[in-house]
Amino acid sequence: MKRFQMFLAMIGAVTLSVLLMGAGQNGTATGANEASRIQGLTGCTTSGYVFTPAGSDCVAASAGTVTSVGWTGGIVSVATSTTTPAFTVAGTSGGVPYFSSTSAWGSSALLTQYGVMYGGGAAAAPVAMAACGAGLPVVGSATVPVCATIAIPTPANSGEHVAQVVASGTSALATSAISSGVCASAVTTTATGTATTDVIGWGFNGDPTGVTGYKPTTGGMLTIIAYPSSGNVNFKVCNNTAASITPGAITLNWYVHR
Repeated sequence: MKRFQMFLAMIGAVTLSVLLMGAGQNGTATGANEASRIQGLTGCTTSGYVFTPAGSDCVAASAGTVTSVGWTGGIVSVATSTTTPAFTVAGTSGGVPYFSSTSAWGSSALLTQYGVMYGGGAAAAPVAMAACGAGLPVVGSATVPVCATIAIPTPANSGEHVAQVVASGTSALATSAISSGVCASAVTTTATGTATTDVIGWGFNGDPTGVTGYKPTTGGMLTIIAYPSSGNVNFKVCNNTAASITPGAITLNWYVHR
């Protein structure tokens, strides 16, 4: 603390915010010339000024200039590179950017609308195959994938066959009264692709034993008959009991197989 007080006494008053710099005198300083080894940089109190080591004071900072801007490696170009650089990305409309090497990129050719895209491999652009027809899946191959049907496996034993689901859906049954010994009009639902040689599998979409007409009683219950027609499934509800029955609402889940 004592040395610091001596230092302040030798250099005298220093303006607030002024930087201090050694004057660079050599030799042993004593008395009055000790203060001459330190000087204040008065210019450094001005906003925007910077200190330059080669000088003895702060000077006004000058604005820098961009001499050139460039871009390497692909689809970006630079306009007015020495004034106001403008970056432009250029590629094929309907294509996708890709890396043509570890340090460059480019744009693929126009990809086919609705076509499935697959990789081109190292340094090659991605490619889109032709759009598949309705209902055709994409099937892999040793080279380019294709749109093709999938063959149904052949059974190992004669007389066996692999079931094919043709259609599936739901049908809501009618709720009008059904007289004794009568079948209600068929409930017909579209089942695209169904043939009269196909088989219908069906079940209730909930517990039917609490629904009028389908719950067990001493007088009997309604019977459901299912049959296919071209492009449709059909369900008839028949009353084999001795009295008229007004059935409650119920829905069937069904599928068609061959």
